[in-house]
Amino acid sequence: MFDAESADLKTTKKKTTKKEPSALVRKFKENGTFYSDLFKLQLGKALQYVGFRKESKNAAYDREGNLHPDWLTKEHTHFYRTVDSKGKVQEFCAPACGHTHRMKVNRNSAGEIISVECESGPLSMQVTDKYGKKERVYMPVNDFDDHTHETIYVRSDKLQNQSINVEAAKVISREASKNSKDVFDNEGKKLETLAVQ
Repeated sequence: MFDAESADLKTTKKKTTKKEPSALVRKFKENGTFYSDLFKLQLGKALQYVGFRKESKNAAYDREGNLHPDWLTKEHTHFYRTVDSKGKVQEFCAPACGHTHRMKVNRNSAGEIISVECESGPLSMQVTDKYGKKERVYMPVNDFDDHTHETIYVRSDKLQNQSINVEAAKVISREASKNSKDVFDNEGKKLETLAVQ
């Protein structure tokens, strides 16, 4: 048998002291400001599908003799904001001619914007079936068009985080209370409850 005294081992019990629970440290969301930068994507040419007719002068045949549909070249521009009005960082420019482009913002070590580049060719949102679930993904518009745009800086806007509009909240509460047949005055105070007949 094992003898604790002969092994010269000492067992000590730790005294546990009850600690008071620490107080909650509240973190408030500041009603801060942020900057939204506007960029214009320069004039570019996109191929747009306009039909499929054999007798058309715009129809083209490839090397194997396959007929391609009619395409028109359309000039267009896009606009891109780095951040939307809610403070969400934007990944795509505004759509035009049925497509959009993925954008890339280049920053220096201090976090300041150096340049904005058009990173992809024309993309459109399409619904795909993945593992039995439908997903919205951005896919290339077609296999022939891969144009991009040069970007120029237009301006910056200083925006504030959105707060609750008190008047809008009153209107919403009045509309919701119409179902309960309550009567309110212009201040939003309840005057009486009508009997539902």
